[in-house]
Amino acid sequence: MVLTRLLRFGIYGSAVAAVLATAAVLLTLDLYYKKVVFTDWRYVVIHHTASKHGNLAGIDKYHRERGWHDGIGYHFIVGNGFGMGDGEVAATPRWQRGLAGHHVNLKAFWHNAFGIGIALVGNFEDEGKPTDAQWESLVALVTDLARRHKIPEQNVLAHRECPGTFVTFDGLPTLCPGKHLDIRRLRWSVRDRLRKKRVVAGG
Repeated sequence: MVLTRLLRFGIYGSAVAAVLATAAVLLTLDLYYKKVVFTDWRYVVIHHTASKHGNLAGIDKYHRERGWHDGIGYHFIVGNGFGMGDGEVAATPRWQRGLAGHHVNLKAFWHNAFGIGIALVGNFEDEGKPTDAQWESLVALVTDLARRHKIPEQNVLAHRECPGTFVTFDGLPTLCPGKHLDIRRLRWSVRDRLRKKRVVAGG
């Protein structure tokens, strides 16, 4: 009899613990996504829009249609000349308001909460590389963010590199930001520019 009661308590206790844990996670997510001042950035996550054309308003509309009630999930957009200027950098309302990101799968919550999301307009899986102007703007932007927020170059990640975020909306493995965006070259470029800045400052 006692054993039966203990077993039942164990089962019910586990169920209650699971519910409480889920509630805690949801509350944490809610707090992060609604946080007004958020500056503890630890990652930069690079994306592509997988489309030839794009601008802030269009991407915001697309994300809202996908269920993002607070709009565009990225912090910055880098244009390619189709919808925005070639190499033009636009800071989104999410960045201006200091909100955590909403640009990777929720399983990679850490990279949303602490990751600055940058999307380049274009499809770098099927349609070639970023433009020269896009690349230069990307390197300059990431270098500036890394310096200001003390983000090491190894924490500059492609979307597909974020743990737990290997699926698209359709349940397929994500290739974002595409094979033609060289994430290793980006990390090297950021590292080199940061080192040059330190040498100049030290000299």
